[in-house]
Amino acid sequence: MHSEPAERVDTLLHENMNGDTQLAKVWSVVKLLLMSHGCKRSFIAQRIIHDHIESAEGLANVQISKQCHLLELNRRELESQEKYLKEATMDEIRVLKKKKWQFETDIEALLILTMNLLLALKIQEALLGLPNQTLCGDLPRKKGQP
Repeated sequence: MHSEPAERVDTLLHENMNGDTQLAKVWSVVKLLLMSHGCKRSFIAQRIIHDHIESAEGLANVQISKQCHLLELNRRELESQEKYLKEATMDEIRVLKKKKWQFETDIEALLILTMNLLLALKIQEALLGLPNQTLCGDLPRKKGQP
C-alpha cells in the first residue's frame, strides 16, 4: 500500500481494487457508479432550475438578481474582448507572415541580382583578358553545387 492516503475516493478505490483479479467485476461496477455520480449532480441542478421556473409560472416570470445580471454582462464583455483579441492576434500573424514572405522574396531577388552582376563582371574581365580579377573571387554557388 501507499504511505500517503488517497485524497479522492475514486483514486483510493482504483489503487486498491483495479489490480485485484477477484475484484475486477466489482471495480467495473464501482467505476460506473463513480462516473454516474457526476451525471446525477448535473441532473439535480437541472431539476432545481426546472422546478424554480415552474414555481414562478414560466421563464418570463423568473426574477434575475442584479448580481446575476452583472455577472452575465461581465461574462459577455469578457467573451467579446477575448474574441477581439483573438481576431487581432490572427490579423497580426497574417501581417507578419506576409512580411516574412516579402523579406524572403526580396532576399532571393537580391541574391539572384548579385549573382548576375558577378557573372557580368566575370564576362567583362574575360573579354578584357583579366581573368580572376573580381574582388570577391569566384561566383557564389547554391548549396550542393561543386
